[in-house]
Amino acid sequence: MQRIFERQLASHLYSGETSHRQSFLHLDDLVDAIMLVVERRAKPPAVSTVLLGEAEALSYDELQKGFIELIHDTSWETYSVPSLIAKVGAWAEGLLPGPAPSSSRG
Repeated sequence: MQRIFERQLASHLYSGETSHRQSFLHLDDLVDAIMLVVERRAKPPAVSTVLLGEAEALSYDELQKGFIELIHDTSWETYSVPSLIAKVGAWAEGLLPGPAPSSSRG
């Protein structure tokens, strides 16, 4: 989000497939789920599967476009960059003077 807010070139690039989806889980929701499992431990079924996360996750592209719209009230494209090129770019960015780049994507 910082890169989007600052309109950095890197905010237009993603080292992966932008259509892939990733479910997110808030820490409070994880703690609540663990507490429920512990509370019900006396009556577990023979087989238990616990799946935590969003029912429908947004793609990286959908998240990126949503952030851009909310922050700047505009739109721009996000381009998928092959992993090797992204690694070289991150290495080169690290050579530039100034604060160390963030290791997060976006």
